[in-house]
Amino acid sequence: MVLYNRRILTFLKSAECGSITKAAEQLHLSTNAAWKQISNLEEEIGVTLFRKTTHGVILTEEGEYLYQQGQKIITICDEVIRNLHNKKKIRIMSYYLDGSGRLIHLIDRYQKKHIDADIRLVPYYDPMVRVPDVDTIMQETDVLVSLELNDYDHGKYEFISLGSVGFQCVVPKDHTLSMKSVIRLNDLKNQTVRVIEEGICIGVDSLVQEIKDICKMVRVPRKITDYYEIQDCIHIIPQRNGAVSETNRYIPLDTNQYVEVGVFIRKNTDQMISECVEYLYNNLGGY
Repeated sequence: MVLYNRRILTFLKSAECGSITKAAEQLHLSTNAAWKQISNLEEEIGVTLFRKTTHGVILTEEGEYLYQQGQKIITICDEVIRNLHNKKKIRIMSYYLDGSGRLIHLIDRYQKKHIDADIRLVPYYDPMVRVPDVDTIMQETDVLVSLELNDYDHGKYEFISLGSVGFQCVVPKDHTLSMKSVIRLNDLKNQTVRVIEEGICIGVDSLVQEIKDICKMVRVPRKITDYYEIQDCIHIIPQRNGAVSETNRYIPLDTNQYVEVGVFIRKNTDQMISECVEYLYNNLGGY
């Protein structure tokens, strides 16, 4: 990739060689193609750049000026390309995005302050998976925004909390509890409640200990296609602002249990990624 017209490169090489024919050979062009490029360049800028001699070509006064400036143009453009390719790419994949868009706003603001970084925020979505597998996702990304999960390689990755959120109930609109503004633990008595399988999410497991004797508990696997399909169940999930559905209502659950929201990164990650995560921690703390 170049940021300049290749005719200027042909001109510079011809000036260095003192011969358009020799320049064409070095640039792997036909002599006719090289002559045409020079002719088109002269016509475009409206000056004569070369004078023919018995031995080749020499620069005119205008050609000498363009030669000096043209070298600067090439140097600057090549440096720009190198710097673009040398920008540190930080890929942030987000399983957990709240409806307020605070995370998106913060990353955009960070990017503007750090032009040496190329930050990509990619929402994580897999209709077959309700909770991401950290070890799998971290093969594709530098930072994973997620709930605090437990089933990952603790020797390779670390979780940094940005705050905590409560829980909400996903209730079918025709359910007897669907008109409540808040669901209390006693409301769950004798209800069938579905939550993610044991051992994946620390906060969910703590909540289950609190409500397991109140309701009929169903633990569902991470991979499931019909998570919300069974209409006679209540699904308990971490609070997510802005969640909407045509068939269900999202109602806060009145409980003292919380789940941490934060980021997974590789242990001993490089400095730029650490600085980006520190920025998120300082500005998104408390979530």
